[in-house]
Amino acid sequence: MSGIQVHSSSPPFASFPEAAQAILPLLGDVADLALWTVVKKEGDEWLPIAVRDRHYTIQRGMRFPWQQWPCSRMVCGAGPGITPDVSKVPVYAATGAAQSWPIGAYIGRPLFEPDGRLFGSVCGVDPDRRDLDAERIRPRLDLVVRILSTFMVLQEQIDAEQHRAQRAEQDARVDHMTGLLNRRGWEIAQHEEQQRLDRMDGSVGVIYADLDALKSVNDEFGHDAGDALIKRCAMVLQEQARPYDSVARIGGDEFALLISGARREDMSVFIARLREALAAADVPTSLGWSWSGLGGSVAAACREADSALLSVKPKRLRA
Repeated sequence: MSGIQVHSSSPPFASFPEAAQAILPLLGDVADLALWTVVKKEGDEWLPIAVRDRHYTIQRGMRFPWQQWPCSRMVCGAGPGITPDVSKVPVYAATGAAQSWPIGAYIGRPLFEPDGRLFGSVCGVDPDRRDLDAERIRPRLDLVVRILSTFMVLQEQIDAEQHRAQRAEQDARVDHMTGLLNRRGWEIAQHEEQQRLDRMDGSVGVIYADLDALKSVNDEFGHDAGDALIKRCAMVLQEQARPYDSVARIGGDEFALLISGARREDMSVFIARLREALAAADVPTSLGWSWSGLGGSVAAACREADSALLSVKPKRLRA
């Protein structure tokens, strides 16, 4: 049944806190306590990341000392997970929260990350002592915790896959010998720079560079020496460029730079400085450059820079 699109009125949750918030009404059905919250333990702090509160004015994003809450005792097994009367459980009654706020009943379950580390807890409290049916509550609470744990596992898998995809995309743009952009990365950089020009009415300088001596170095000293020359050239280009410029190796001995936001009068100064740095590093290189301003084309500037390089290259080789 190709071509059929299914639209759901209930899209998937975008984050773990969103899923946790949505599940809190179910916890209210498990036991109608004044406060239900999903808590993250962050260092020595207790952070509610999802809250359903009818009494204590606790809000998402608040921070409390972890040791002040009954959860800190519950997760290590020092106190029961279902407590109708906190005053009868000394380890809970002695906590700062129980002494500062009216806490009669308490329910808690630890929540673990996929690797087994403690994430936090699912926590419910009420100002009054409550007649809690543990046999009814326990399996339902365990199911809620299992659902949240499953979401965490799936989210970790999604995050890992996205990280792998981003890494693969990044690797696909990078020349592994020099760490510069490769030709694909260069094409993407041109596209992004064109978007910036169109959006900001900006300008850009383009420089093409070609090593003059790579073949002779390879022939006389071997390819290791040639690779070293390529890397030295890449290092000089990268050092002379600014962090927001784009530097690429687009061929064996060919390099290119996008100088974002450059004014036309800046380019001759930059070219002179670049030539000086290349000479100081003993990297004989031919350069061709162009510039594009308001309403211009990055692609056209690249063609002009390439033509300028071709016109200079024979002269340098004859010199």
